[in-house]
Amino acid sequence: MDYDVIVVGSGFGGSVAALRASEKGHRVAVLEMGRRVSKTDIEKANRSPLSLFWMPALGLKGFFTQTFFKHVTIVGGVGVGSGSLVYAAVLLEPKKAFYQDPAWGPLGSELESELRPHYATASKMLGRVTCPTSHIQDDHL
Repeated sequence: MDYDVIVVGSGFGGSVAALRASEKGHRVAVLEMGRRVSKTDIEKANRSPLSLFWMPALGLKGFFTQTFFKHVTIVGGVGVGSGSLVYAAVLLEPKKAFYQDPAWGPLGSELESELRPHYATASKMLGRVTCPTSHIQDDHL
């Protein structure tokens, strides 16, 4: 098989790169380390949290990987969707206070209006809907 573009990873960056290249008529291959995560995989992980983890040396072939450093732990996705698996199908939009944080400096006043159309595009493309149920974790989002 011949490809014009090979994309490594199917997460946020890789999927968009693959989409844009294919829209331009390029033949695209997307390489992903993990498998497609099914509803059954999610249900199993809810019952047995160990099944979440990707640690092949320990016989664990889930869809989360963790990397530990002195001051930070990184959680990543291993499967189709990659890092988006870690987000658990949640697409939140920042509240007003986020944009008003002084850390943004002069960017804050324009950032909200600049990002708003991109949230709308992502919502439409992903088929975003409101979750019909509420769970204990929702209070932390």
